[in-house]
Amino acid sequence: MALWRAATPSISLLFRTVRWSSSGDYCLGGITRRTVIDLCRDNCIPIFEKSFSLTDVYGADKAFVTGTFVGVVPVAEVDGRLLDERKVGYGFRRAPAVKKLQGLFLKLFETECASG
Repeated sequence: MALWRAATPSISLLFRTVRWSSSGDYCLGGITRRTVIDLCRDNCIPIFEKSFSLTDVYGADKAFVTGTFVGVVPVAEVDGRLLDERKVGYGFRRAPAVKKLQGLFLKLFETECASG
């Protein structure tokens, strides 16, 4: 099993148009995780905080991790099972939902940095 590592990332799952973020029961609450949840809510993107199992991860259409050093990063594969991220060469195509969240996060980051 290949594992991509980040400094204590939190995983979120996407099922069609619904996003699940971990409840925080089994991971750190995390500033980046909370920021992404707030971005979803501020932009009318449905997101629910709940505990989920590895079986739920396997059944997700897409997934992404959030973390201080990585921001928002899509997950292509879990335990050898492809999520809906199609591999292309050495990388993979980002799902539109993840791409949108990355854009919102980057815009907020740039705004916050510019305001000092």
